[in-house]
Amino acid sequence: METDYLQADNSTEKNLCDVSCGACVRITELVGDPELCKRLREMGLCESESIRKVSDQGALICDVKNSRVAISQHVAQSIKVLEI
Repeated sequence: METDYLQADNSTEKNLCDVSCGACVRITELVGDPELCKRLREMGLCESESIRKVSDQGALICDVKNSRVAISQHVAQSIKVLEI
């Protein structure tokens, strides 16, 4: 129980565009337009999925299920994550 409390204090939800390159994160929520959220899920960017941010030079690139996915910075703001 104490560990859960400590984890909650050390983890702050952020937008995917706000985490540093190389960071491993878990998606907590997709927000915004329902059609955009549906498309992100189709691309493998689902709630509870663990991903790694590879690059954010222009398009933001993530490793998702052994594939690389590129999305815009604007779309990355719709993806809420926790660092793991």
